[in-house]
Amino acid sequence: MFQFTIRQLITVPITLLLVITATFFVLRLTGDPATLYLDITATPEQIETLRRQLGLDQPLIVQYWRFLADILTLDFGRSLQFQAPALDIVVSRLGATFELIGASLVLALVFGLVGGLVSAIYKDRWIDMVISTVAVAGQSMPSFWLGILLVQLFALQLGWLPTSGTGGLRYLVLPAVTLAAFIAPNLVLITRTAVLEAGAEQYVTTARSKGLKKGYILLRHVLPNALNPIISFFGLQMGRLVGGSVVTETIFAWPGIGRLMIGAVYQRDVPVVVATVTITCLAIVLANLVADLLLAMVDPRINLD
Repeated sequence: MFQFTIRQLITVPITLLLVITATFFVLRLTGDPATLYLDITATPEQIETLRRQLGLDQPLIVQYWRFLADILTLDFGRSLQFQAPALDIVVSRLGATFELIGASLVLALVFGLVGGLVSAIYKDRWIDMVISTVAVAGQSMPSFWLGILLVQLFALQLGWLPTSGTGGLRYLVLPAVTLAAFIAPNLVLITRTAVLEAGAEQYVTTARSKGLKKGYILLRHVLPNALNPIISFFGLQMGRLVGGSVVTETIFAWPGIGRLMIGAVYQRDVPVVVATVTITCLAIVLANLVADLLLAMVDPRINLD
């Protein structure tokens, strides 16, 4: 277990390095960074002066090493929009994003597991047909469209919930439901399949032949062995959740890093874009590491060492 954890931790800086390198070259390929900092009315002399100040007149490899050195010291530069260190701006928005993603994970876990379990228990009955149909339909519905429909129904027509912003639990309901619907349908189908496969194993048949109660068999034998694909699914879906939070935060004006990054792109605030991409990548890599460790803990069959 210890060796596995060390091996996984070694991959974290490698992944971050690849993402940071890709970000550096993408920024260069999309145009001169100096022109991104200045207004379109800037004179050639102003652009050249800024290029020298930012070190953009140096060879590309020199710029790359300076870029890496700044990030290693957590110096992403100053935000052009907020006139403050870019990292401080991103960190100040992390709480809102974690709140939204955490609430959506809880909702997705509850509805996904319960829906999948009920669907598997009542296989081929009407309730299984209904749950499976809703799950398949939910997979094909874009999150931005669902968010608009929820706002139209619960905020504008019924007036039960606010349309956007923050300020309490009522403001969190619609964004969390929208983001949870991003992965809950897949979780329903994966849970259903995993439970049915585990329930068809020989040890479950043996437990039934001994006269054990169905509830005991489900909790003691079926669910523990059905957790593998569910945990793996959550680890793989963290990237999708972060991507979905960008859309959800924009729709509901949620003050998280997703909405911050969209605004930074429109405002050509390069330091904030780089800081957001780096922090987001780190969060996704660590979430996948946690998923791998949980998978190893619940499944002793995995030979980690």
